[in-house]
Amino acid sequence: MEENPHRVSLSFTGIQ
Repeated sequence: MEENPHRVSLSFTGIQ
């Protein structure tokens, strides 16, 4: 997972 940090953060927030 080497994309944008913001994208990863949003993904994690959406999962939780």
